Amino acid sequence: MFGSSPLTTADISPAPVSQMTNQITLPIAATTNSGAPAGVVVLSQPITKAEVCNLFGLWNDALETGDPATVAKRYAKDGVLLPTLSDVPRNDFEGIKDYFVGFLKKRPVGKILEGEIFIGNNWAQDAGIYEFTFNDGSKVKARYSFVYPFENGQWMISHHHSSLMPQEVVRPTKITKTEVRPCRDLHCRVTIATVPIVVLICHHRRHLHCCPHHHCHLSFTITVAIAISIR
Repeated sequence: MFGSSPLTTADISPAPVSQMTNQITLPIAATTNSGAPAGVVVLSQPITKAEVCNLFGLWNDALETGDPATVAKRYAKDGVLLPTLSDVPRNDFEGIKDYFVGFLKKRPVGKILEGEIFIGNNWAQDAGIYEFTFNDGSKVKARYSFVYPFENGQWMISHHHSSLMPQEVVRPTKITKTEVRPCRDLHCRVTIATVPIVVLICHHRRHLHCCPHHHCHLSFTITVAIAISIR
């Protein structure tokens, strides 16, 4: 029509598979993804639950390097860390790195005990309970949640929350026989306590000549020594 040559199948042959990407170029007016260049829509990056588990492994491997900066690099540019052993939220690279300066001194090794994984469009979430073993042999359990977005071609950590299990916060401390033995040499432990005493003296003046009121109380404190025998 209008003097143009008809199209053939050779004119509309598909591009080689090697040139195919996970991007589709559309007219600018048709794009809604503000995170992508104008005219480009980024398709969902596939990931399996097993691969999400491996993301924790990458973070755990970073812990074992002992380098706070290496760990902090696992977090996204705008990542947030709500750490286990600090009341201060960390929302930038320097803040996250600063937290791990102290935490890595304990030489922690993490292990997920149980978790639930959810996968969305270019993001994944892993939440559950993990356990850390430290270089002194001690262990601690905590609740965790990780949110991983696909950012600049790799999966990063945008949100990481970690908090001690309630049982861990009030865990009783054991005492050994060796620690008790020094007390046995004293045979007893004396505890000094000041005890407030309130005594009802009388209900009538004739019972207490110094009291001008019909109802009076005498308040005072005494110091007592309580000896607890240790055998």
